Amino acid sequence: MPSMIIPTPGAIYNFIFIDGYDKFNGVYKVVKVMTYDEYLDDGGKLVDDWFKPNDKTEDDMQQLLPDIRAAKMLKLTQPDYDDVSTTIYASMYFVAETPDFNVSKYYKFGMISTIGVTKDPTLLNFMKKTFTEIVEATYGITPDVNFVTIKEEWLTDSQYSQLLADRDKDKLKIINYYSENLRLQKQLSQANTAIKEYEKLIANLQSQLSSSSGG
Repeated sequence: MPSMIIPTPGAIYNFIFIDGYDKFNGVYKVVKVMTYDEYLDDGGKLVDDWFKPNDKTEDDMQQLLPDIRAAKMLKLTQPDYDDVSTTIYASMYFVAETPDFNVSKYYKFGMISTIGVTKDPTLLNFMKKTFTEIVEATYGITPDVNFVTIKEEWLTDSQYSQLLADRDKDKLKIINYYSENLRLQKQLSQANTAIKEYEKLIANLQSQLSSSSGG
């Protein structure tokens, strides 16, 4: 095992283990750094904790046991949890390189929205493409868009017809984003064209004034 910095208890690192023993590669919080004897006192069972999960046998353990006993043992857990059920024990003997402490928490996010009642949910499928294009253009993320039925409601035909009529009224209140965007882009283009013409005119006038002053 190459010489490397021993991780600090309480800190979070990305661990990479040597080939063949890399089942647990990932980010962990260091709960404790122990000697091998302290590991046994902590309830550790090397075959069950490390060798079997890495598809190794007790014979593999016996061959490496002297090196393992000489190395520090790490008690690791998932970064956001201290529950002992998530504990992983690993010997520094199997750590491939100094654990990387340059790790930060990021959020894998989504969006949940109640849309309303419809007779045929497939009618909303067109929104998947639109929403996907907006998110891709804004964030470079391709979302996995799915519509789900959260519950069922029973309505009379007249009640459902009224619901649709109310929606039609609401649609008239909303400015269509895309048509408004195109209108504003056209105005901006026209304004930029006008500015360029004014710049040419100003440059021409300045040239004329310079010629007159020189004469």
